Amino acid sequence: MAHPVFASRLKRRVREGAQLIVVDPRRIYIVNTPHVKASHHLALRPGTNVAMVNALAHTHDEGLGRNFVAERCDTRAFQQWRDFIALEENSPEAMEAVTGVPAQSVRSTTAWA
Repeated sequence: MAHPVFASRLKRRVREGAQLIVVDPRRIYIVNTPHVKASHHLALRPGTNVAMVNALAHTHDEGLGRNFVAERCDTRAFQQWRDFIALEENSPEAMEAVTGVPAQSVRSTTAWA
């Protein structure tokens, strides 16, 4: 976290109870510091970021703030994306072989969301 203002706000929110998910192949310092601890560390293989984002998006349920989407997105394009993300090939189980992150670890990050 190279930006000090962002870093201080993020750390404050985590201390207040926000959940922090670190997606990085390395065990960077924010994973476990004396003052802040990540709820989840998904140590993906380098170069598999898009596959991880797809797997995470696949796990979210239908309540993605329809008003937010309707006000800010092209609803047709968003629906196409949503249909794509829903494909089994984007599931955490399918992406496990690509990212190296166990499907259960990916699913556990969205269990509280």
